[in-house]
Amino acid sequence: MAAIIADSWVKADVGNMKKSLAFYAKLGLKPSMQVPSYSEITFPGGTVLGLHQVKKKTPVQAKRPSKKGFGIMVRVHNLKKVVSELKRKRIPAATIAHAPGGADFSSIYDPDGNRLILVEMAKA
Repeated sequence: MAAIIADSWVKADVGNMKKSLAFYAKLGLKPSMQVPSYSEITFPGGTVLGLHQVKKKTPVQAKRPSKKGFGIMVRVHNLKKVVSELKRKRIPAATIAHAPGGADFSSIYDPDGNRLILVEMAKA
């Protein structure tokens, strides 16, 4: 099957496309493709996030506020500066934590509870 795969991306169901796109725009990310009910955002490094508009009363949407959606690891430089900038933009970020392997990390959530894990790897 791997030989027939053209590419892949992460999909997230969203309740309000306009609100979701505004959130990602605050992060400096703009849609690389938009059609009714669907938008794609390409992150630096090539990861593509597909945002799929769902009806607000679907069972999947009802679960989203619990913040148990997908998680994308996003490698950053100078995590303290990134978290400070997010707070300036009124995007809540988790307190920076230190992983045993040497990486520092924080998390933010989009409006539908999907998690972006911000990671600064330890210097080798």
